[in-house]
Amino acid sequence: MHTQFLLEFPWKAITAAWPDLACAIAEPLAGGLINKTVRMTSKDGRRSVLQWLNPVFPGTVTDDVAAICMHLASRGFSTFSVLPTCDGAAFLPHDNGSFRLLTHLEGDFLGHGDIGVAGLTLARFHRALADCTHVFSHHRNIHHPPFYAGRLREALETHADHPLHGEVEAISREVLPRLHPDCDWNTLPSRIVHGDPKLENFWRTADGVTLLDLDTVGRHCILGELGDAGRALCRDNGTFSMPLFGAFFGSYLQRAPELAVTEVAAIPESIELIAHELTARFLIDALEEHYFGWDPTHFANRGEHNLHRARAEHAFAVSVHECLDDCLKILVQ
Repeated sequence: MHTQFLLEFPWKAITAAWPDLACAIAEPLAGGLINKTVRMTSKDGRRSVLQWLNPVFPGTVTDDVAAICMHLASRGFSTFSVLPTCDGAAFLPHDNGSFRLLTHLEGDFLGHGDIGVAGLTLARFHRALADCTHVFSHHRNIHHPPFYAGRLREALETHADHPLHGEVEAISREVLPRLHPDCDWNTLPSRIVHGDPKLENFWRTADGVTLLDLDTVGRHCILGELGDAGRALCRDNGTFSMPLFGAFFGSYLQRAPELAVTEVAAIPESIELIAHELTARFLIDALEEHYFGWDPTHFANRGEHNLHRARAEHAFAVSVHECLDDCLKILVQ
C-alpha cells in the first residue's frame, strides 16, 4: 500500500493536538479516493483513526459529524465518535485540508448476502435522526437531476470536438429526457439522510451494524437517498435485481420513519432517476476528463473509463425501468 503521504502529515502539530498519538504506530487504511485514513495504535495498545479531510470538505464538517454521532448514540444507534483535540476542538485546521481523530471500531463490512441487514440498518439510521434538530454548517445538494441535465448539455456544446463526443451524445439523447423528476422533490419533507448508502459504508461491529463516512449527512428529500441505495445495493452483475430490491426495501420499510404515500410510491422511479443522474455525471466526466479516479491499466484515459462507467450505469437504469410495476407491487405488499 502506498504510504508516501504519511511523510507529508504535519506530525508535530498532530501530536500537539492529540498527545496520545506521540510514538503511536501509523497504519494506512484502504478506503475512499478523497480522504486519507490511518489507523493509529498508541503505546498502550489503544487504537484510533486519524483522518486527513480533503479541502473539498470544510473543516467544520467534522463539527457536524460530531453532533450527528452524539445524537445517534443517544438514540441507541452504535457509532464511532469524534475525539476532540486537547483544546476541545473537533478538528485540526491545516494549510491543505484538516485532520480529525475518531474512535476505532473493530469489525468488518457487510457482504452481498446482507442486503436485508443493510435495509434495516438504514431504516434505524433514518429513524434515529428523525428528531435531530442540528443545524448543519454546510449543505451539499447531493442529488439534483435537472442540474446535471444542464451540465451535460453544456459539456456537449463546449466539447463538440472531443473524440468521444459522438458516443456520449448518443447516450445523452436517451438520458436527458429522464432527468426531470415526475414528483417534485422540493414539495416533500426534508429529512436527515446519510448521503452515500453504498455497501462499503455499512460496518458490522460487536454492538451491531453502523454506517461510516458521515461527511455527506445532511437534510434532503429522502427519495434521493433511497434511490441511490436501490441503485447501489439492488444490482446483480450490473443488472437490477428484483430479489435484492425485495430484500432491501422489505427490511427497510419494517423500521423506517413514517413516510408519505407519495414517497413510498416514488421509490422505484427514484432508483431509475438516480441511475440516469449518475450516467449523466459520468458522461460529463468523459468529455471534461477531470475525474480524479480512473484505471490506467484498462483504459487509455479518463474519458474512456468514464464512458465505460456511463454505459454500465445506463444499462442498469434501463433494467430498472423494465421492473417498475413489479417493484410497486412489492412496496404495496
